[in-house]
Amino acid sequence: MPQSSRIASRSPSAPGGTEESVLASTVGTAQRLPSLDGLRAISVGIILSFHLRLLPTLGRPRWMKFDVSTLGMFIFFVISGFIITKLLLDERERCGTIHLPSFYGRRFFRIFPALLAYLLGLAVLGRLGLASCSVHQLWLGLTFLGNYRYSGCWSTAHLWSLSVEEQFYLLWPLVLSRLSSRNASRLLLTVICIVPAIRIAHLVHGADWMTLEWHSESVADSLAIGCLLAIRRNWLHANLAYQRFANSRFCWFLPVAVLAAGWQHSPLFYQGFGKTLMLVGIAIGIDISIQRSKTAWGRCLNKAALVKLGLWSYSIYLWQQVFIIQLPGAQPYAHFPLNLGLSLSVGIASYYLVERPAIRWGRQMIPRAQTSANVAVLKEAT
Repeated sequence: MPQSSRIASRSPSAPGGTEESVLASTVGTAQRLPSLDGLRAISVGIILSFHLRLLPTLGRPRWMKFDVSTLGMFIFFVISGFIITKLLLDERERCGTIHLPSFYGRRFFRIFPALLAYLLGLAVLGRLGLASCSVHQLWLGLTFLGNYRYSGCWSTAHLWSLSVEEQFYLLWPLVLSRLSSRNASRLLLTVICIVPAIRIAHLVHGADWMTLEWHSESVADSLAIGCLLAIRRNWLHANLAYQRFANSRFCWFLPVAVLAAGWQHSPLFYQGFGKTLMLVGIAIGIDISIQRSKTAWGRCLNKAALVKLGLWSYSIYLWQQVFIIQLPGAQPYAHFPLNLGLSLSVGIASYYLVERPAIRWGRQMIPRAQTSANVAVLKEAT
């Protein structure tokens, strides 16, 4: 929910926090991974459009089993898994190890200050009678357990995605630091195969939608597929059949395939295989978008406006929830287009006043992992 796009050797967002997309190489140099900020911009745009009900016919078509906002979250999750794993692997390659305290510290400065500012803002709005979240509901937002326990407050409901990502950030670096890339790939493939079975079991036993859509064990494959893409990307690029597809016109059928995977015919199919097919299609689409950054599609993703929106996406994702209210008796500010304007303006202000300064402060406070005299320190802007 929701992770800017510079992997400047740093480690989001998901909407749950945006990741950096820049790959550090040598001292003073860094190479951007193109297109990722643009993809994040599209993701947050999908979520905003759904919450605003600007595209009512696309919200839950009769022939689809998923909300359009789900597609936006899938993109965020796959990107998060990809970027975080890429950063961790790059650090291990340069330094010989993954320095977990530094990673967790950078995550804290990347995620927590903007979240705290949002919750404090909610508290102020509540005192003014412009929002309705109790102190208990606000505190629950800081626990990163919102994907298992719904607080009952619409303005913090979206923090479920941030909870999923924080649980991932807590566990995955620890696991990856103890596994070789080959064993990590095997573990990820196991997760990707098991999670659909878990969803089917939940569905057969009458689980509610929150269990199927929010619980980490039900969405872990979206992150795992991104992680696997980061580990096996070189192998994928060496595959001639894949490269022929990636450079052909047929790759533009991927969006159609992703949407078709949500076909309504069977909930069992969608939860068991449809989601997996969607996630694989998204991962391939992300890789192709990075590879083909010089094509018309790539140039579109790397337009300055989309890159900026991608950079702002975490803060915008946080703040849109309080302004875009889908409940009866909503506040006067919750009507279009005022709610969209407030979501964007307050989110952008939060980025420049809270999120970006906190990231810079984190860089100064957390020591970088030294590699050698001729290799850059691992920079982190997430």
